[in-house]
Amino acid sequence: MLGNLPETYLRVTIGELAIFSAAPNVYWRQARETGAAFVPVETVKPLVVQQTNAGLLKGARTPNTAKLLAVYLMSLEGQALWEELQGQTSMFIDGTPNNRYVQGKEIVALDSKFGAEQLDQLTEKYGRMVGFR
Repeated sequence: MLGNLPETYLRVTIGELAIFSAAPNVYWRQARETGAAFVPVETVKPLVVQQTNAGLLKGARTPNTAKLLAVYLMSLEGQALWEELQGQTSMFIDGTPNNRYVQGKEIVALDSKFGAEQLDQLTEKYGRMVGFR
């Protein structure tokens, strides 16, 4: 079954078998914690991976605090806390579980140019289409 993560996760939580093709993330953790039938597919090429970005938002009231938090999240200590609380780590930071997981695997992730140039306008467009904007 192919599907987007939220839809597939919903099927996991209501007791249907779901198979994910992605690097470990919060959905894996939640599925396992709920006892859902869950099998990650690790032989798919390329693996489609989910990214979480940390950075300073335009107009932040406390920009220095926001910068410090973003930097902290990129440290091994911050990654350990992120894993404990969210069940995920960065695949780009040496020594993290997700970094070790993707070694030797072919992966596909959101292109930074796409994120910088098109993500906001497409988020707005699709949000209007489905009634979120």
